[in-house]
Amino acid sequence: MGSAMPGTDYPNLSRAQLLEVIRDLKGILSERRSQPFARPEAFGPSKLETALTEQEARRGAPQRVVPHPQLLAAIVEASADAITSRTLDGTLLTWNKGAEKVYGYAAGEAIGRNYLMLFPEASEAEVADINARLLRGESIFDMESVRKRKDGSLVHVSMNVAPLFEKGRVVRICSIARDITARKDAEQQIRRMAHFDPLTGLPNRILLIDRLEQALAVSQRNHSRTGVMFMDLDHFKDVNDRLGHHIGDQLLQQVAGRVQDSIREVDTVSRVGGDEFILVLPELRQPDDAATIARKMLSLVAGEYIVAGVKLLITSSLGVSIYPDHGRDPGLLIRLADKAMYDAKQAGRNGYRLYPQKAN
Repeated sequence: MGSAMPGTDYPNLSRAQLLEVIRDLKGILSERRSQPFARPEAFGPSKLETALTEQEARRGAPQRVVPHPQLLAAIVEASADAITSRTLDGTLLTWNKGAEKVYGYAAGEAIGRNYLMLFPEASEAEVADINARLLRGESIFDMESVRKRKDGSLVHVSMNVAPLFEKGRVVRICSIARDITARKDAEQQIRRMAHFDPLTGLPNRILLIDRLEQALAVSQRNHSRTGVMFMDLDHFKDVNDRLGHHIGDQLLQQVAGRVQDSIREVDTVSRVGGDEFILVLPELRQPDDAATIARKMLSLVAGEYIVAGVKLLITSSLGVSIYPDHGRDPGLLIRLADKAMYDAKQAGRNGYRLYPQKAN
């Protein structure tokens, strides 16, 4: 992005220090919008220049006189952060190389346009809140938000935004934005790994319990029922033993896809391990509703699967427990559904069982 000036040795600057630099840049905000760093003679004394001189003195380095406007311009242009300024009505005045990289617009494309082009749709409330705070003279630090690039894609940014004053009045706004999209993507991936099964993409046991607790709370308020369905594939171990785990994994993915595509929007299907799946079925009016869903699920899963060119015929066994008929605790309902599923297997597989009685 621009190199440091010959004969200088700049320290690494934080965004707070860069914001201080931008405050000093008010003298170079030119009416000539195609030359955003014009009028260098307008600079006054600088906290940054003083800090650099003091640091060099402490290191025993000979003091050097660096032309102050060029120093500021070099730091701004060398920054990988998007450093911009605008008028109160939103017209962009300055746009550094970092802004070109973060937002995708060249300086000539951005300067003179309204900064609202960087906001995605439905950002009116955010824009109004930021402007109100800035016009009160507040500076905003470490604000995380989303902006829109030239190509229409979204970029996550962490921003510092501050007003610039003349004679006690806010006259311009400057901002420093850092692209944190990679960090946000990594955080999302970590959250996904914590809550979703990596093989099938279905919710794992942790997310299942959370969804089940929410469903039970809604059922309690609405005086409705929630079903818990435990599903296990019949003779799945034989598939792994005969054909290998890679075939078994692909079969699980196909089964998961069938089930996921067939459930209601309010339902949750989770893979909790091996060939075991648990479904949460909220908003049931009566126990027979769960039986109807169980018969549908048996028919859906049963049938032919082609995995890596191999034809497999698969069935499943299901067990169902119902809130509040069989219990009110998530763990208990899962255990009872598991027991009912085991009873279905003992009865010959390819069938379902409702838990037979209310739990104490």
